[in-house]
Amino acid sequence: MSSREHILALLNDGGKFAVIDEFHDGMNGYAFKAQHIPLNREVFLKVCDADSESKALFQEPQSLISATESPTATNLVRLFDAERLGPDFILMAMEFANGGNLQTAIDGGIGQAQAVSLAVEILHGVSALHSARLLHRDIKPANVLLFCDDGICLPKLGDFGSVAALPEGSSSVSASRHS
Repeated sequence: MSSREHILALLNDGGKFAVIDEFHDGMNGYAFKAQHIPLNREVFLKVCDADSESKALFQEPQSLISATESPTATNLVRLFDAERLGPDFILMAMEFANGGNLQTAIDGGIGQAQAVSLAVEILHGVSALHSARLLHRDIKPANVLLFCDDGICLPKLGDFGSVAALPEGSSSVSASRHS
């Protein structure tokens, strides 16, 4: 059984998510659109390999969930669930972005004033994570999702697969294994 098939079987056995679609572009892991059955809402599911740092963070993911639901976290993708999926994977269920990602917007062309505005909003998201003593470690345009309403798009920092907690008394963590 492939990792993908194994993950789908774990999701199905858990009964919490109904997979609607799968995404294949630029992911460090597996990505799905799914129905979160207990919350009765569509979510973006990211499933990635559990390394030693993510295992530690996701043993008790409440700090990451709390950071994204804080009133100061308007520029962080809301994380509804973060948990172990079997012994080898981490599952994150996040709000589903309707406007794609910043990389796609850049490829389509954005103006300088819009770029500056987006950068400021993204920095608000970084600040909210840092306030919770969490470091993203994989900030790039593809990990900034756009939530659009009536032509206005709010950028939110997402993809928390490389997040590391900054231990008390420490000022650094190891580099991400991603970009």
